[in-house]
Amino acid sequence: MSNTTFTDSAYQAIEQAEKRKKQLMYIILGCILTSLPGLGINAFIFMAGSNQKGSSIEDYLVLISVLVVICLIIMIVGIHKFILLRNLEHKLNQVELLEETIYNEVLKTGGASISLKGDSEAL
Repeated sequence: MSNTTFTDSAYQAIEQAEKRKKQLMYIILGCILTSLPGLGINAFIFMAGSNQKGSSIEDYLVLISVLVVICLIIMIVGIHKFILLRNLEHKLNQVELLEETIYNEVLKTGGASISLKGDSEAL
């Protein structure tokens, strides 16, 4: 059996959450960087198709609609991951505040017992 304490498990969970935070940031960047050029391609195809002689916009309508749907899906995934990242950052901040509070309380309690110990030795 492993000899992990609750504190070790808590720190491992925090480290995993921070790794997940980095992964979410890369996913968000990937979604943004792929959806913006996709929208540019949509605009280019629409303009190229609308300016050609003898072809109608209906020929390009299916292609444009497919590209728009793909870009919208990528943007929705990016927005969803951004919301997850924001919630994860909020939870990590709460854990850090709790850790700081516990640390300060332990120092106060530890400091009081040391001073009491010193007083009893003086008596």
